[in-house]
Amino acid sequence: MQVFMKYTTFAVKMREMQFTAVVLTILMTGVLVFLLPGRVADDRVANRSRWLMASAFILTGLQFLLQFVLRLREFSVPHALSLNMLFFTPCTVLLAACILNLQRQGRIRRREWILGWTVCLLNALILAVGWLKPDRLMNCDMVASSLFAILQAYYAVVISRELKRMRAMLADYYDREPDGLVNWMSVSIVALLALALMLPVAIFSAGWPLAIYAVCFLAVIFYMWFCFVRYVISNASRRVREAEEKEQVELRAKAEEQPSVKTATEETPEVKDNVNVAIEQWVADGKYLRHDLKSADVARELGIPRTHLLAWVKSSGYESFTRWLTTLRINEAKRMLREHPDFTIEAIADHCGISRSHFHTVFKRATGQSPTSYCETASVNHQHHN
Repeated sequence: MQVFMKYTTFAVKMREMQFTAVVLTILMTGVLVFLLPGRVADDRVANRSRWLMASAFILTGLQFLLQFVLRLREFSVPHALSLNMLFFTPCTVLLAACILNLQRQGRIRRREWILGWTVCLLNALILAVGWLKPDRLMNCDMVASSLFAILQAYYAVVISRELKRMRAMLADYYDREPDGLVNWMSVSIVALLALALMLPVAIFSAGWPLAIYAVCFLAVIFYMWFCFVRYVISNASRRVREAEEKEQVELRAKAEEQPSVKTATEETPEVKDNVNVAIEQWVADGKYLRHDLKSADVARELGIPRTHLLAWVKSSGYESFTRWLTTLRINEAKRMLREHPDFTIEAIADHCGISRSHFHTVFKRATGQSPTSYCETASVNHQHHN
């Protein structure tokens, strides 16, 4: 009797969770389809990613709806898991495509589509065999989940590689660390990969472990939805697109440039000396203290190509344009904290060209101390010296 009551309670809880998941996916899809277009009407890339994510959520909602209607978890955990796999595989293909579409400004490679939908088709065939031959259903679930995990690992590698390229591109274009713009992409794909790797283990579980797995999957796609909506309605998408377009223009120009011209314009000592003089004067004038600088604008002020500026930055030992400006600004901030301890942290942040919301994080990352601690230490050292 106690076992029956425990099973009944679990079944009721599962149905409540499934119903909640259906309602939640309907709401998230509704935002993407009906509310978001007004905010991204002129953004072709964001619109395409919006539809990819909406399609993924439609599949997820349909899966939870079928689980709710058919009550598969109450009668057969292997059949319920097969249904999950049938929908989760294309869902993750669409979510990965959504991120890649944002990363590459609409350029998703054909092999990524072919591989994704091939695995979806194979999983559907494998799971169909399992449904026709119930004695082999568990084995079919294992094979399908392994293919799913391999596919997700492939997407994780591709997206991580693109993310590394994006970070480098943004760091060479803007004056602020790009992590806040793109971190959600790496977190999302790592979370999906973790779920994919856990699935073969979940197959041999029953009851709450599988329920927890489904809740975790729903939590991950909710996180992706929330971050995606915030990303496309903010200026983050525009900032990434601007940097991407600038990089593409320079790559095309570089490809069209004659090797002899390149040698004459980029490698002569006179050109390097002119670049050094222009940059040193620019720094001496304190122009690096302005907010929201871009490497393209700085190069225009210096009267040199942006590629020359970035080459100088790399040859001077800095990882990126962002890191160079951050070093200059943090050195100025340290000087201000030592010489003007009566100034507020906000005033010093504004003076140094760093936003108030990021000043504490940037300063501590560079010095290992908070601005307040650094100011106190500098004051103590000054008194001790006197």
